[in-house]
Amino acid sequence: MVTWRAVLVALLLTPANAYWVIRMEVIRYAGHPTTISLFFNVVFLLAVLIGLNALVRRVRERWALTPGELLTTYIMLALGSAIAGHDSIEVLLPILSHVHYYARPENGWTTEILPTVPAWLSVSDKQALEEFYTGTGSFYAPHNFRAWLGPVLWWTGFLGVLAFVMLCINSVLRRQWTENERLSYPLVALPIEMVNPRTQLFRSKLFWWGVIAAGSLHFYNGLAYLYPQLPLLPLKRHGPMQDLNQFVTQPPWNAMGWTPIAIYPFGVALGMLLPVDLLFSVWFFAWTWRFQRVFGAAYGYQNIPGFPYVEAQSFGAYVGLAVFALWISRSHFIRIWNGFLHPKVDLNDRNEPLPYRVAVVGIAV
Repeated sequence: MVTWRAVLVALLLTPANAYWVIRMEVIRYAGHPTTISLFFNVVFLLAVLIGLNALVRRVRERWALTPGELLTTYIMLALGSAIAGHDSIEVLLPILSHVHYYARPENGWTTEILPTVPAWLSVSDKQALEEFYTGTGSFYAPHNFRAWLGPVLWWTGFLGVLAFVMLCINSVLRRQWTENERLSYPLVALPIEMVNPRTQLFRSKLFWWGVIAAGSLHFYNGLAYLYPQLPLLPLKRHGPMQDLNQFVTQPPWNAMGWTPIAIYPFGVALGMLLPVDLLFSVWFFAWTWRFQRVFGAAYGYQNIPGFPYVEAQSFGAYVGLAVFALWISRSHFIRIWNGFLHPKVDLNDRNEPLPYRVAVVGIAV
């Protein structure tokens, strides 16, 4: 349920959450919560909110947030994390200024690149750029504020339009994926279980044993990082004894390349939420392309540039999945298109985020 209380709580937490994400990913360059679809920072904040909510309920029950309100807060914080995280704002702001700041006669950017960069989408003020890259001055100084305001507003508008188009696409696909194909959406399983009062997840002994088991491993490795005399547990993929390829020295098997051994507790946990056939596919194709390299070395194909074309195979798989998804959804799309052309047809879209006709126009425009 979307209520003003849930929106207010999310808006109050979003700046602190964004600061936390940027602090981890840009300044510390550790943790990287937004590189994994289930953002651990948002899961942690949800757990804290659930604990505080339980205390509030003891004082006055009607003040406590409902499960729907907690999920609304979770969704808004997850969206805020995605915007603040890797490959989003973290790279967008430097893009606005990079080309103007580093343009030199020696690299030819002044004559070859700058003329193609729209002034209203980039920051060109020399003083503002110098203070941005050297960390001097204040963003709120009039000359800095004016230099950044225009490009930031234009890009904010673009991101808003992009988000609206995604909402339109989700509105069109929701019924097909949720009701017709009955996809499971494993990433939402954890937050739903956390807020569901019937499951009593936080009172489960098995749950807490899992938390202790995974947390103890990471806690110990954290101590080993701070105190080098303690041996590290070989959990991550980087380490002298964690590459299978070092034990395979004879051709053509040594062409398999880097084959790491790693145990990530969060990966094991996410795997418990995924369909078994999907997990098998991940395992199977991870080994398939390695054996393709062995095959190429055995028959002399390894000297062909790019062999075995893993990126091209991956792209082809994505295209194939997209075509397959469109094909099995064809009747759903035809029904929406016919309803779009004939306004008197009832599309039964009252429970959708947006009416189908609005969504189609949004995608097209």
